Amino acid sequence: MTLSCLNHVKRCAFSISAPLGQRPPPPPQAVLFTFAADRSGSMQSYGSAVVEQTNKLINEQKAFAVESGIPTFMTLTTFDDVAEDRMSKVNLNTKDTPTMRELVNWLSPRNCTRLLDTSIECVDKLLDFRRKYVRKFSREIQGLITNDSVRMIFALFTDGFDNASDWTARDLSVKMQDFDTHGGVAMFLAANQDAIHTGGTFGFSKERSLTVGVTSRTANSALGCTSTLLKSASAGERDVSYTQAMREESQDMYDSPNDSGGDNTDNDSYNMVNSIRPTRM
Repeated sequence: MTLSCLNHVKRCAFSISAPLGQRPPPPPQAVLFTFAADRSGSMQSYGSAVVEQTNKLINEQKAFAVESGIPTFMTLTTFDDVAEDRMSKVNLNTKDTPTMRELVNWLSPRNCTRLLDTSIECVDKLLDFRRKYVRKFSREIQGLITNDSVRMIFALFTDGFDNASDWTARDLSVKMQDFDTHGGVAMFLAANQDAIHTGGTFGFSKERSLTVGVTSRTANSALGCTSTLLKSASAGERDVSYTQAMREESQDMYDSPNDSGGDNTDNDSYNMVNSIRPTRM
């Protein structure tokens, strides 16, 4: 492991991943990142915001990878009733990012929501990619690699409930536990539901589950906040979380779900109504 910058060995005035005056965590030797974006028909309520913010998120992660020198490999998966890897293990340090025309085509809303199956597949691919990446090194080096040395990150954005999967929420929860055991950092962004409640059912931590409003403004805020967390996680921070300010910015004023991480007992009626699965189109 090399010292990539002085900030990693000295206390610094400011770091994206450390509070004022504290030493930032050691950077990982590689980052393996997957962003899974819902493109089902109901996503049309966001207009062009998802495309624009996905483009911004990708380019911000690329800029951070180049600046930090940390090899960063990104997969962009879009899903409706099928899942498609639009970018697959792309090295952001050296490769070009997608054009806006490509992103518009990839994220145009259509069809149903294959959420659970897609999420499980994405996590399986990340775990498999990490195993293969580590195997490239000598046995001596492999013995020095920790969970944080090769950082896995999974971010999922959806606006509805699954209506096209074979796997269950329990299956996804078990998979996310395995992901966490191997040092993975996962973020769950969801609209039209209490993301903390749903994310907990799926195995995501409440600190990294974010309820998103249904407008372009809230999508812009939510994805912008997520990009900030991604950079912190990519820098080596594991305990990243959405702040209260981020949560407020990502919701409409009239949103009813409880997104503070507290008790959900006041939302029983809301959760009951929104637990009804829409029929397949």
